[in-house]
Amino acid sequence: MCIRDRVAAYLLLLLAATLAPVPDVGDAPSGFDKLVHVGLFGGLAFLIYWFESEPTRAGAVRAFGWATGAALLIEVLQGLLPFRNADLIDFLAGLLGAILAVAAGAALRSKRASS
Repeated sequence: MCIRDRVAAYLLLLLAATLAPVPDVGDAPSGFDKLVHVGLFGGLAFLIYWFESEPTRAGAVRAFGWATGAALLIEVLQGLLPFRNADLIDFLAGLLGAILAVAAGAALRSKRASS
C-alpha cells in the first residue's frame, strides 16, 4: 500500500469518526475529547511527514498544512450537522497535535540519520 493510500484510508476513518453521531459519553473525563483531537490530527501529520520522500522543511510544512486543513474542514462540517457542534478549541487541539507530530517526526528522523 502506497503512502497516498494510507493517508486516504486514515482520512476516511477520521471523517467517519468525527462526523458520525456520538452517543452521550456521560462520565468521560473533562478535556478527553481535546486529547483525542491532538492524537487524531497528530497521527495524520506524522503519517504524512514520516513517509515524505525527502524530510525537508517543505515536507514538514506540507504535513502540518494538510493536518491543519483537515482539522478546520472537520470543524466546519461538524458545524453544519444537527447532531454535532463546531468547536474552536477542538480545532486548536488538532493544530497542537499537528505541531507536536511534525516536531516528533523531525526529531526521530534527525536521530535516525545521525545513527
